Amino acid sequence: MEQDWALGDGKEGRDLMLALASSTRLRQLALCNTNITTVQTPKLLGAALPSLTALEALDLSCNRLGAAGARSLAAGLVRLPALTELNLRATALHDAGALELARALVSMASLKSLILRNTQLHVKGASVLAAALPSLTALEALDLGNNRRVEQNFASPPRA
Repeated sequence: MEQDWALGDGKEGRDLMLALASSTRLRQLALCNTNITTVQTPKLLGAALPSLTALEALDLSCNRLGAAGARSLAAGLVRLPALTELNLRATALHDAGALELARALVSMASLKSLILRNTQLHVKGASVLAAALPSLTALEALDLGNNRRVEQNFASPPRA
């Protein structure tokens, strides 16, 4: 039986992150559903990102990054001048992770597409992200779908 490959925090994950740091011409990086769940791999990825100055698209969807992972990645994200697409779908950011991401977003004016679908945001997280949106002057697509707490709040009529 074939087993799925998972990045995780093992030797393979460390080796890949070190190799990424020397891939300065890389334009797209998809690490979706690779079991990035703990703190070490996001820290290594966050450290590798600044050297990827040509990176235009980053897909980390379907990894349980959480707030700790978002914190580790945020410092690297702000140092990606060419990044136009960021996919963090289904990464369990919650409100605390949204706060970490929002801190990075204010420095990411070239971002055109931001996918935060199914990240378990609540109203507080959505509000923090909304405050960062004016800084995203190139933003053309924003996906906040399937964040039920946010959808329920915006779907209900305002109270009189």
